[in-house]
Amino acid sequence: MFGKHSFKDIAICFFANMLHEIWGVIPAAILLFLHFRFRLTIWYAVIVLILWLLIVAVRTGIIAFANANSEGVVIDHENKNPLSAKTDEVFKK
Repeated sequence: MFGKHSFKDIAICFFANMLHEIWGVIPAAILLFLHFRFRLTIWYAVIVLILWLLIVAVRTGIIAFANANSEGVVIDHENKNPLSAKTDEVFKK
């Protein structure tokens, strides 16, 4: 699914996205506070935390998929610039 990326690359991207999207934990933290303060059910906090993790995972998947498929066709061209051509005659000295 992710082309040439290894699990390590995807995990690093996932944790970086978690740090970038840390604001998503705030609703879960508020609901957890309400659980301890007013005995609100803890499942609300768990559901919000799981939704946040799913959103981060989907964004990571989109980034990895786009990166794996962004190379396009690579065409090798001959260098025709005489000033930048590295030939054996120039470097024989």
